Amino acid sequence: MWKLIKPQPSTLRLWQVGLLVALIAFWYVMTTPGLITPFMFDNDRQAAFFFGEPVRVAERIWTWFVTDADIYQHLGVTLTETLLAFAIGAIGGLLGGLWLALSPMASAILEPYIKAMNSMP
Repeated sequence: MWKLIKPQPSTLRLWQVGLLVALIAFWYVMTTPGLITPFMFDNDRQAAFFFGEPVRVAERIWTWFVTDADIYQHLGVTLTETLLAFAIGAIGGLLGGLWLALSPMASAILEPYIKAMNSMP
């Protein structure tokens, strides 16, 4: 059955772009005031407030990356914080794991708590 509906390599990209266009069109129709009657919100502006309008979102992204180009400083700070957090977590995890591996007493004491934390999502 699945072999019959396997996407062809020649049309796969077309289907992917078509799905993206359909999702953006659906987003536009659902958030443009007056195009459809409000059925989930009290008025037709609340959907646009909650989900954002795709044209305004695209304008904001264009402004961030091209016109003002002020997002790059924020992206740099975020990347630095992410790398620092990863380094701190990796070093802490390695030191904690080494300590538990070399200290049978600490491993025995902390084992039920570690197992309990492993069961948490």
